[in-house]
Amino acid sequence: MTRNSAVLLLGVSLLVLSCSRSDEGQPTQDAQQLPLIQEGLPEHIRNWETRVIVLASGRGSRFSEGRGPVSVAGKWGYIDRSGSTVIQPQFDWACAFREGRAAINVGGKRNPLGLIRGGKWGCIASDGSVVVEPKFTWIDLYSEGLARVQRTGVRLLVTEGERPELGSQWCFIDKSGRTVIEGPLKWAESFSEGVAAVCFKEKWGYIDHTGKIAIAPRFDDAGGFHDDRARVKIDGSWTYIDKTGKVLSEPRLDGAGDFSEGFACVKLGIKWGFLDKDGNLAIQPTFDRVRDFSEGRARVRLARKWGFIDTIGNTVSPPSFTSAFDFSAGLAAVATGTKRLRLDEAGKAAGAAKWGYLDKSGKLVIAPQFEAVGDFHEGLAAVKTGQNWGYIDTSGKMVIPVRFDEAFDFSDGLARVSVGDKTGYIDKSGKYVWEPTK
Repeated sequence: MTRNSAVLLLGVSLLVLSCSRSDEGQPTQDAQQLPLIQEGLPEHIRNWETRVIVLASGRGSRFSEGRGPVSVAGKWGYIDRSGSTVIQPQFDWACAFREGRAAINVGGKRNPLGLIRGGKWGCIASDGSVVVEPKFTWIDLYSEGLARVQRTGVRLLVTEGERPELGSQWCFIDKSGRTVIEGPLKWAESFSEGVAAVCFKEKWGYIDHTGKIAIAPRFDDAGGFHDDRARVKIDGSWTYIDKTGKVLSEPRLDGAGDFSEGFACVKLGIKWGFLDKDGNLAIQPTFDRVRDFSEGRARVRLARKWGFIDTIGNTVSPPSFTSAFDFSAGLAAVATGTKRLRLDEAGKAAGAAKWGYLDKSGKLVIAPQFEAVGDFHEGLAAVKTGQNWGYIDTSGKMVIPVRFDEAFDFSDGLARVSVGDKTGYIDKSGKYVWEPTK
């Protein structure tokens, strides 16, 4: 690296069109081959790239607020729950609705990897009217009535001291598309609990819905508020603040996560534990890795195996699984066996691990038998047997036979599925409400 500042462009408008699941959970189908998530990047860039992937994948393009994106002859529009077209296909990409708005792309082109490059982003209302003209590099989902948008691309700036920094310009727009918080903001997180974490020049602080500074910018890094607490970095170490900006404990943490169900993942040295909302260590840092609490249970890792603990640190299921998901609808997906790929009878790559489901007492209620799985949503979970996907209920019964090349979570009573390079929607009986189209 020369002493001159170098700029690494991270491909702002790269949007993944395939299902992606990170963190050693459901095997990713294509994401590991894509140059989006890179080691050594600032956390905000990594989180943003992950969000872009999700929004542009089957998980992001789902039924929401009575609308679901569909593609016809390469253009995207929307259907309602009956399968009737309510917004004619006309966009180059379309995301799910949230708070009455959906982001759309005009001018972007798919490359051989299945990414959307270029184009501009705008927003439409549920009747299809354009409320934000396509002019932005990226528009995120609306949150608390405002959406963060990018005016310039995301860049990783490497300074003379080779310290990575964020290099982009963000602002906030309301549902009419009017810019209500101008900035200039070097980076911005979405609004959460009435405020948004933003980076001005060198320091992070928090603003309210009017753009007024709610907590002065004095932090090296900052996350959004969750459970009335936010993680902040001071002089290289992490701690937490409350809504007044009061630091709850001396900065001493080597890593920190957002609060969930009253606890936050924290790292001291090389081990992870959990902090309570008063800033006390509720569960000592004895684990190699941990994940947020969900339904009163948290994933923990020891010796490369995953298990579960409860909110007082008692072991619910000893670390014995190759991979695991969080609990959803009272069940958590877990895998046994190796994650290494093998060749099946057709000569195609397949995972050697088998997936099943654990209940909250730690009992295996659905035996590991599937190549890959999803979480339960609306009583059903997508599961893969061989090369295809179907759906099971919470008893493990196959209620929608295995016949899809890809299958995604149910939302608003419908699920997106793919057959070959075509995508459609099914109801809970497995009947198409929208036959797969390209």
